[in-house]
Amino acid sequence: MWFNPKEENTTHIPTKEAAEEIAAAVKGKAGTVTLAETKRKQDAAPQLYDLTTLQRDANRMLGFTANKTLKIAQSLYETRKALTYPRTDSRYLPPDMIPRVVQTMKQLPESYQGMIGGAFNGDKLNISKRTIDASKVTDHHAIIPTAQRVNPAGFDEDERLLYDMVVRRMLQAFYPPCVYDATEIQTTVEGHLFKTTGRVVIDQGWKAVPPLAKPVKGKKKKSAEEEETLLPPVALGDTRTVAKTTIKQEATTPPAHHNDASLLNAMEKCGKDLDDEELQKQMKGSGIGTPATRAAII
Repeated sequence: MWFNPKEENTTHIPTKEAAEEIAAAVKGKAGTVTLAETKRKQDAAPQLYDLTTLQRDANRMLGFTANKTLKIAQSLYETRKALTYPRTDSRYLPPDMIPRVVQTMKQLPESYQGMIGGAFNGDKLNISKRTIDASKVTDHHAIIPTAQRVNPAGFDEDERLLYDMVVRRMLQAFYPPCVYDATEIQTTVEGHLFKTTGRVVIDQGWKAVPPLAKPVKGKKKKSAEEEETLLPPVALGDTRTVAKTTIKQEATTPPAHHNDASLLNAMEKCGKDLDDEELQKQMKGSGIGTPATRAAII
């Protein structure tokens, strides 16, 4: 991808004619590798669910409204005895819950048993400050499945989908990070700079537990930099011939309409975009409503 280092590495070319000029200038010419870096990086496992993050993900993945998610979670808690108390604003568990988590995993339905091993290091549960922290637990801890054996086949479809989200999130939270090599290559051709990025996964970690649900229609695909692209080994000074060039025309789009997920996020974090630093400080930690009331407010 062509980029302009003088303008915050922008990839935008203002006119089609200018883009065609660059394409013509580099086609068939030799490019020299001027940067080749590979860094070992990690993606930390996601945290456990509180009600707001569960509502956001259920809206994004399943198309549920915030109110629908709350009702289903409440039913799974009260009627099915399958989830812990859902009206919580904590994403952590206290240390004394560790044995219960181990027991919960052992009691999960058979379809999840093949995923449990990655949450353990030997016979010990993988724990970190991102999951176990007594100081971050308020009146109620994060939402997890109960240690009671349940049969999701007896749930209705919406209950089964939401239960599956919570189970998978609990498993992911106790998995190790996803480890990958991130590579960036810069090539200079006729004075123009081009950037190539890619990543190679070394250890899937928590990504070995994929979500069952896919995002509902209308969600963006991964950007080019996020795609897992296997790049050939190159070194500084290597030269390659530009085999072909492609010009892509795009347009900026206005912000999308709010949905339940974006509204919940704005309500939870309101004030963070204020220009007044003093007001921003006063708003920190505050929000519109509580996890239990935001669905009703919407």
